[in-house]
Amino acid sequence: MAVRMMKFSVRDLRQVEQLEPSWAATADCCALFLRCQMLLCKALEIRGGTATSVVRSQQTDVQLLRLQDAMEVLLEHMEHRYLGVGCTELSRIHQLRLRVRALQSLTAMDHSTDVGSTSSAFLAVLNRVDE
Repeated sequence: MAVRMMKFSVRDLRQVEQLEPSWAATADCCALFLRCQMLLCKALEIRGGTATSVVRSQQTDVQLLRLQDAMEVLLEHMEHRYLGVGCTELSRIHQLRLRVRALQSLTAMDHSTDVGSTSSAFLAVLNRVDE
């Protein structure tokens, strides 16, 4: 239901861009944020459906990696393209980035078989968060 509402919102924001050019940048930034949020929902849905199974297909892993990469690109785009983004909006972007990083760490830990590799995978993700 939430994803469906986000899709409608993105569509409406695209119409705002066309109808009111002075709001185009704001509408575009909001639409990108919603698209990234939808990708995160899709990734969590994919991961949730396979997290309980012992054997997860390689196709599912590739799909999760592609979604995570797409989210990273959208987040980078939002952070650096829009100069008028305020502190509140920027903090929301950073919160979304942290959710993506948490998903990445969970995915990395799913592939670890021992405690040492699990902790090193988690530390690698934490180091990326610091960047």
